[in-house]
Amino acid sequence: MPKSRSKIKKTILTPHAAIIGLADEIDFSICCSNRNCPSHWHDRLTEKLKNLQQSKSKTSLSLVAKNKSKVNYKLTYPDILSQLFRIQQSDETDNQEVYSIPIAKSAILEKHNDFSKQVETMLNDSTYSFMKNNLNSQMQYRLIPLVADIFSDQMDRMETATPLKINLLRINHLHLNSYLRLKIISVPIWNRSAVHVIVQDENCHCLHLAIYNWSHIIDTRQIRTLKYIQERLSHLLPMNSCVVLLDPWLKKCQDGDVSLRCESPNTHLLLIDFEERCSTSHRTNVEQLRQIGNLCYQVDDNLSAIRYYTFGLKQLDDEQEKELASKGQSIGPKTDEREQHRIRLLSNRCACYLRERHAALALADTGILLAFNELTHILELPKATTGKLLFRCLSAHLYLGLFDKVEGLLKSHKFGVGLSGGENLTTMAILERELIRLRDENTKGRYDLQGMLHKQMTNKSPLMFIDLPNHHAECHRNDLFEVRASEELTKNGYPNGSYGVYALKNLDVGTLLVVEQPFASIDHRTIGEEYSHKLNYWNEDSTTEYCCSETLRLLNEIEKQLLIGNDTSTTFERIKSMQPIRRWLAENVKDDVSKQQEENETSSNLPENYEQILSEKKQWRKPFSKRLPPPLPYIPWRVLFETQQQNPYKSQSTLGWYSLGSMFNHSCLPNCSWYLIGDYLFIYVCSTNVRQGDELTISYCPLWISSVNERSTYLERFNIRSCQCSLCTYDRLDVIEYENDLKKFSNIRALARQKNLSNFNRFVYLQQLHEHYEYLTNKYSDRAIGFVNEFIDLESINQYFQIDAAENEIKEYLNHRQDSFLDRFSHVCRLTLPQISNPILLFGTQIQLLIHHLEHFYSSDYKQWNRLLVYLYEIYTFKCHSVSNDMPTTLKDYKELFTNLTHTQSFFSRTFHKENCDDFLFDKYWTVNNISTHADHTYGNLSGHYVVTTDLGTLKSAVSFRTKDWIEPPNNMAACLTQWIYSNETNIAFGAELAQGDDLQSRLSAGLIGIGGNNSQWNAYTIQLPYAERFIVFGSYFNVSQSIDLDDMSISLCNNTISPPETRVFDCDFDRNLCPELVSLSNYSYSWSVIQAKQALTDTKQAPPVDHSIGDETGHYIWLNNLNSLKSGGAGYLKTRVFDFETLQKAFCLSFQYYRFGPAFHTSKLTVFAWDEYNSKSLAQIWPIRPVNYAYFNQRWSWAYAPLPRGNYSLLFRMDSEQEVNNSFALDSIKISTCQYPRSSFRRDSYLSFACDFDSDPNRMCDIRNDDKGLPPNSTVISDVKKADEIVNGGLGPKYPSGYSGKRFLYWARSDDTPANFSNGQIKTPAVETNADMCIRFTYFVNSTNVEPNERNTKLEILTLDCNSDNLWSTELDDSAGWRLVTQSFPPTSCRGSIYFRISQRRPTPVAVAFDDITIAQCSSLHQLTTTVPPATTTTTWNRSSFNCVSFVIIVALLAFALQLRS
Repeated sequence: MPKSRSKIKKTILTPHAAIIGLADEIDFSICCSNRNCPSHWHDRLTEKLKNLQQSKSKTSLSLVAKNKSKVNYKLTYPDILSQLFRIQQSDETDNQEVYSIPIAKSAILEKHNDFSKQVETMLNDSTYSFMKNNLNSQMQYRLIPLVADIFSDQMDRMETATPLKINLLRINHLHLNSYLRLKIISVPIWNRSAVHVIVQDENCHCLHLAIYNWSHIIDTRQIRTLKYIQERLSHLLPMNSCVVLLDPWLKKCQDGDVSLRCESPNTHLLLIDFEERCSTSHRTNVEQLRQIGNLCYQVDDNLSAIRYYTFGLKQLDDEQEKELASKGQSIGPKTDEREQHRIRLLSNRCACYLRERHAALALADTGILLAFNELTHILELPKATTGKLLFRCLSAHLYLGLFDKVEGLLKSHKFGVGLSGGENLTTMAILERELIRLRDENTKGRYDLQGMLHKQMTNKSPLMFIDLPNHHAECHRNDLFEVRASEELTKNGYPNGSYGVYALKNLDVGTLLVVEQPFASIDHRTIGEEYSHKLNYWNEDSTTEYCCSETLRLLNEIEKQLLIGNDTSTTFERIKSMQPIRRWLAENVKDDVSKQQEENETSSNLPENYEQILSEKKQWRKPFSKRLPPPLPYIPWRVLFETQQQNPYKSQSTLGWYSLGSMFNHSCLPNCSWYLIGDYLFIYVCSTNVRQGDELTISYCPLWISSVNERSTYLERFNIRSCQCSLCTYDRLDVIEYENDLKKFSNIRALARQKNLSNFNRFVYLQQLHEHYEYLTNKYSDRAIGFVNEFIDLESINQYFQIDAAENEIKEYLNHRQDSFLDRFSHVCRLTLPQISNPILLFGTQIQLLIHHLEHFYSSDYKQWNRLLVYLYEIYTFKCHSVSNDMPTTLKDYKELFTNLTHTQSFFSRTFHKENCDDFLFDKYWTVNNISTHADHTYGNLSGHYVVTTDLGTLKSAVSFRTKDWIEPPNNMAACLTQWIYSNETNIAFGAELAQGDDLQSRLSAGLIGIGGNNSQWNAYTIQLPYAERFIVFGSYFNVSQSIDLDDMSISLCNNTISPPETRVFDCDFDRNLCPELVSLSNYSYSWSVIQAKQALTDTKQAPPVDHSIGDETGHYIWLNNLNSLKSGGAGYLKTRVFDFETLQKAFCLSFQYYRFGPAFHTSKLTVFAWDEYNSKSLAQIWPIRPVNYAYFNQRWSWAYAPLPRGNYSLLFRMDSEQEVNNSFALDSIKISTCQYPRSSFRRDSYLSFACDFDSDPNRMCDIRNDDKGLPPNSTVISDVKKADEIVNGGLGPKYPSGYSGKRFLYWARSDDTPANFSNGQIKTPAVETNADMCIRFTYFVNSTNVEPNERNTKLEILTLDCNSDNLWSTELDDSAGWRLVTQSFPPTSCRGSIYFRISQRRPTPVAVAFDDITIAQCSSLHQLTTTVPPATTTTTWNRSSFNCVSFVIIVALLAFALQLRS
């Protein structure tokens, strides 16, 4: 019996009572002091895991000693998880209580049954619904296995893990290196996101288990049907079956319930009963396994089919081994029945491999078998079986490019006999025809592009079966290019170690370089019976990102390909060079893996004839018995996700991974272009100046975007922070002026495209647009390419005119533009016929305009334009096709070709109007209505769709939506939100807000309107939005109790114009000027400085690599580099000049860009204050607007925006650090300009520093307040400002002030008449922005009576209770002997809070306490205090406590008198 099966017998199929006893024994050994002590158990387990971490090298060596024949190149499992997920071992948090009292079984099952009914209703309902899919858990915990035998690997991990029980699990905790034995006690439920089932442990404790991302269920190339999923679940998880959950995760759900959650079932869920059932012939025999596999094959579930066929083959091997063992033989004859079963299973599995493009595995299942078996045994099978087997064998050879081998086999007598007669003659003809075609493609590089494009346009089969007519030979011209690393790539903004493709010789335009089939692909036109639309999102750097379901399907398909191909060494090899997989491998693969393998192989004690025995027992597996180990047994799913984010290859029908194609880097002016035809990637040279050694590049973004900022934003998703191509370098020479020129063109274009505009007004805008276009082309004439998109926009304005009603002047102007079209076209494409400088400049929508013009308006000599089109046609088809010299035929062929080519890239065709429903995001109370009760507004019939509120059982305070993307209206134009509403609600209101800043905290109200419902028709409601340059719209309906239907929602330009704010009082980008009015305040740990991005990277690699205003390393920004002055609690301030926002009578707003660099976890904060430096000295926080638990964006430039209050003040940018971690900020593009926010008042939040002598301030108390925080209620005596002569109980004092300031001080006292419970006093200062370099200085006075000597009955304390709760200073005394001066530094923390002065007594006695001269400021800024000597006439009342002071004065006087007499 194989090792994994024996493990099942030994560890899983143990009697139930024995399992419970074993678990009890283990539990007792772990927590020997108290079996019911969960915390003790958890501490011991945590300590054990830490010890495993520290002794991983010893563990691997002990494993080698235990079994030297096994290659131990893998890391231990706790090490893998800690490396992949960076899990911290200290996992004791507040919400990780032990689940010590499980919920009753009946309650869990009842809730599961209710949930089952809800899911059944949802699945049977044909209405569309939206579902949120949070990907954060997948990002953290989902793993993709790379091992060949996943089940055996799981068994190995389980043997070294600790068994747990449900009542010992900790909530919200991942129990590493542990496992749970569970029993299925309910019918599994699938709700389109996960499988839900109730499980029970050996103690009969129950829990809900949610299984996500299961390869048996998830959608891959094909979307699985509900019926098929239910059948699979009944077979995988039947009632009373046993499963094992590795590294169990007990999670607290949103509804408060706890549930087991498995994010990675392919690596963490062992289907014990399923494996045992499929491995035992008396439970599921070979024929049954084959039939089940055939059912899976019929619905294109090839992974499941392969597993069932493999189970059948293993049963045949086990039966043969048992039979030989009983006879005492190692080799024996093979029975015909067993061989016929083997042939059928291998033939069927071969068909699955061919569908999935694993030709090597298919060849192993057929070709190797045929080589070791006489064909006579196979030819005795039915003709249909024989034909399928031989056809699949030859197809596998063709897929691998073994054309000579196929030709020889077709001519051989044995194959000829097997493929002769009946339907096999047709099969023979197909093989011969496809052999010729594939050999022609492979050797000559000639592909029928028109035929392939036609199939792509017409074939929408959801199965996408891979058969020979749709298979094409791959082409990798390694003689023309090489893939290698280059230091130049790092200089151009790519990560270290990046690869590029370089020409080995001069290349002609139209040279075909690559034809590559995908590692994995999907047809995203495929739509199954899915009525649920998933909103897939995840959080990254405190922002919410989204991805489409097609991306998840592709990643599932990639996982499937890895699961299928893990038996070969080439599957993962194909993608391991892709970024960021390559980067992850470099960070995680151990350097000594190969060394470990060599040591283990040399120490192996296998028998000498082991290879011979293996060959004789399983000859058909021999070529794959030696496979290279994977670099690691697992790869995180998030690494694949990040790789997909950087994948540019997507067409309008296909999304796929191409390993060689991923080596081509980006350029905005590329020398190569690419198509996706079907799911084959074609890359060819499209430039005439490619020389030996040049890098071969493609474009990752849509071609000919003029704005360098827009291109940079698009390229950020591919981890390209600053493109350094020649086009971007030119566009950044004066990027601010350049972008402003393009912005002006965009504004005029928007005006010219308005609806319901008269011909005359549109004509005026067209003339202005033409003038500005000519201005652009003349000003930037040295640009490598003209303004192609602007040229297309300009030409498209003609379609807006009503020519029949146009005036003569307009008609003449348009006719003149048609006559001069070819001149403008030649200029923008840098074309001078008959010479063509660079054909890539003609690649795009502009060529469609040329064809349209030649078809309808051009009547002169066609020859030179015909030669151009013929030349381009040959280039675009890599010289595989040619066209006629007849101009009309050429135009027809070219038009058809280019129409088809528009489907080969996702961004090839360019649209002007966006009307997708994805523009708006709705909350959970909205859904798309599929079964309409009334006509929609768009089409006016019942077949249309609209959005409707749902789940309105109770009155909702508000239902809301927002725009998905940022809206940037042109200058001088107002935007309007329009929506068509169908409702009978009569008392609802709608409000809209504009959100600005990347945190969306700054909200500008757009107004509130009432909605008058009328359920008999659709009504339009339009609200004009206030002007802002960039914003997100939030809309909310209030007091909703009945259904609201929305349709045709849009945000467009209003007909009227408004004047936007134009007054800008401050504008600093650190490039046009260094902004000398920005000053870094002294006396603080940190200082701000202006630096060039390139220079900053030499100081620390964590610095922003580019600035924001220019967008490259030559730009400047201001940053706070705390690398050399790092300290906990450190702070630094950047100060502007004083602004007068009071007399300007306008509202002003602050806009700036910040870049937070360093570790992602939050150890530093950036805050912006308004500082009333010359009046109240107070601070008002401007940004963040809502600072509680604020999360900053990390490692990117982020936009901050906030309205400013009225007043005269300067702005302070404060950066402070909580820990000694190199984590700081850079600032750029700081602007203060007028805006439309309502003006607000200056409200004090804190002080930069604080000083009070109780004389200078008219308020006397300086906003110091009495307080009882942290003290018993009704126990405090109130403090007040006094003079010495105003004290009622003058005997206690003080009799004179401190001497450092005026006569007043803060006085607190209690007498014999004060009630005994009033024995405390406390005052607090206003809030101060503290830091580690701050000090507090004050004077105090204490005098008390009725106390014992050295009793120290009175205690003074200086506290910070608002943050960190530190005790700054304290003393216990009875008499201070006059005024005392104290200077105390602050602890190494930075926060905002008041300083508390606390007075307390052990027992109530008469006492007087006074404070004066309180100063809280930077230690280095505290000046030396000077004092005045108290008057000589001051007398001191005698009392016990003042005896020492009076005695001292008398002794000094007597000594002075004696010295005078002596002299």
